Amino acid sequence: MATRKRLISEVLRQMVHEQLNDDVAINRVTIYYVGNGLATLISWFWRCLVVNAKAHSQRGILPYYYKHPPAPWRRYLRIYCRKGQPHQKGSSTYFLVADDEKEIEGFVPWVFYRQKPDGEDSLPDITGVRLKNISRVADIPDEGERQAVEEYMKSGHVRDIEKLKTVHRFSRYFFATPLVGKNDTLWGVLILDSTITPLNDNPALKKALVSYSRGIESVLRALPY
Repeated sequence: MATRKRLISEVLRQMVHEQLNDDVAINRVTIYYVGNGLATLISWFWRCLVVNAKAHSQRGILPYYYKHPPAPWRRYLRIYCRKGQPHQKGSSTYFLVADDEKEIEGFVPWVFYRQKPDGEDSLPDITGVRLKNISRVADIPDEGERQAVEEYMKSGHVRDIEKLKTVHRFSRYFFATPLVGKNDTLWGVLILDSTITPLNDNPALKKALVSYSRGIESVLRALPY
């Protein structure tokens, strides 16, 4: 592992240990970085259509990946390192870097686009909603579940329910902050997502996350790789 990534991984480990009591089953911290479209396309082919093809087929989301390959000429937010489960390694997750607000599909690209920290607390629990055979939110038969999914998508900045179905874990609490690298260039995003840890009631945790992000930015500026 390159020196920079090793150091940043250690910062995440310390963050999870000191601020989240090493509880990676409910708390997950991820750093996304901006990658080019061609590398993302290669990763998409390997992870989405080869390594995870069986799992994606069982979940009914393989057609989504076939229909939405990364464009080689665009930029994407990809996982740089992560502490927490599920899918600490081998994740298929990536987000288009939006040129326009209408292109945003997810909380991570939303924070990157706005270039400032943001959080969401107490999103509805939609873990039990059966989405596999649903192609439109309006097709969800239960009114309460339909409203919950609509609220979750609005708060999470997800426009397409097919994109929502690719999510492995429907966390209810988010806090994310952009990361700036060399020459004050926007480099990526640090995000904490949790299933049960409210963040609005814990300003000290938010402050600590921002502080850790400043430390990560120092590493990004100091080391080339």
